[in-house]
Formats: sequence, structure tokens, C-alpha cells
Amino acid sequence: MDDCEPAGENAFLVCDLKRVWDRYTLWQRELGERVEPFFAVKCNPDPVIIQMMARLGLGFDCASHQEISQVMSYGVSPDKIIYANPCKAASFIRHAAKHHVQMMTFDNPDELVKVKKFHPNAKMVLRILTDDSGSLCRFGLKFGAPLGEVRGLLAKARELDIDVIGISFHVGRDAQTPTSSPTPLSVQNGHSTLPILNSATSLTFWISEVDSEETTLSRSPAS
Repeated sequence: MDDCEPAGENAFLVCDLKRVWDRYTLWQRELGERVEPFFAVKCNPDPVIIQMMARLGLGFDCASHQEISQVMSYGVSPDKIIYANPCKAASFIRHAAKHHVQMMTFDNPDELVKVKKFHPNAKMVLRILTDDSGSLCRFGLKFGAPLGEVRGLLAKARELDIDVIGISFHVGRDAQTPTSSPTPLSVQNGHSTLPILNSATSLTFWISEVDSEETTLSRSPAS
């Protein structure tokens, strides 16, 4: 210890890629036919992990333009990326448009106005507010539209001729109550999604994507 080089005592992480592979095969076995996973880069942006995920053909959940650039540097197609940040700077939206990243999240009308101006062909996912009080890190304190605002947001998107393809929710980080259903979206029985789906249908949107915890997108159309 007394002879360590500068920075020689820095913390480091040891990762067993076999465990990563095991998680991937488990997902594919149990959910692969129905749900396409989008790996959240912020969980572990290590280049080796990202390259492995890219080679496996996974999608990526990116929260910044730096993360988009990182995953695309490994040959990831833009249609395998969702820009899952509901409040983006105009320059970040332009960056997404330049690199043909179309899927993005939103939870407020101002975001739609920016998207209309800088990325009008984007495919938007509406992030709704859920009760994440059972989580150690509560993202609902920052992001998510209350259920009462959903119809107004969808109407604004229709007014601006912006395509909304799905809904998104986040149950928080390190959720301590995995068996409880976040509100207003009940992931167990789906009953409380009906107002959202009814609003989308009445405004001629076709909701076909569901982003749960900002990690996965369902391929199956909602009905």
C-alpha cells in the first residue's frame, strides 16, 4: 500500500460477464417472444457491457446525447434506441434528429413544442406519474404526467401533428415493494390504463409501446 502509484488505490468494479449472459438468456426464455428489452445505459455504461449488449441485439435506453453517441459508436441502429429523458434541451433534440433517433419520452406540453420545432418526425412515448413511494430513489418527484393531464397532452400532440406511440412509467430505483402496483397504472390488471388508452383512441393515436421502468418496450399493440 505504501508503494502504490498515483490513483493505484482507486475503487474498481469486477463484473462477471457470465452473469450478464445468464440474465439475458433468462429474459429471452421468459419474455423474449413478447417483450423487447432496452438496456438503461445509466445502470452500467461500461464499454464492455455496452458492446456485449449491442452484439446481443438489445435496444438501449439513453438519458443523454452522450449515451446516444456511446451506443451508436458500437454500431447500434437508431431504431434500437429510446431517448428516455422527458425534459431535453433543444440542442439535445437536434442531436437526436441528426442521428435519426426517433423514439423519445415526454411529460409536458413544452417538450412537444420543442419536438415539433426540432424533430417533427419523432415517435413520442408519454411518461405518466406513478406512486413510487416504496422506492429508495423516487423519480416521480421529477418526472411523469399525472393521469389528469394525459388527455390534454395527447390533444396537444395531435394539434402539433406529433405521433405518440406509447406510454411510459418508472417505479423508482431500488423498489422495495415489487408486489404492489404503482398508481395510476396498474401493471397487474391494467384497469387504470383504460382512461389513457381511451383518450389515445379518441384522438386517433395507436398506442403500441409500453415502457416499464424505462427498460423495456412491448411489441404488442395495446387493446
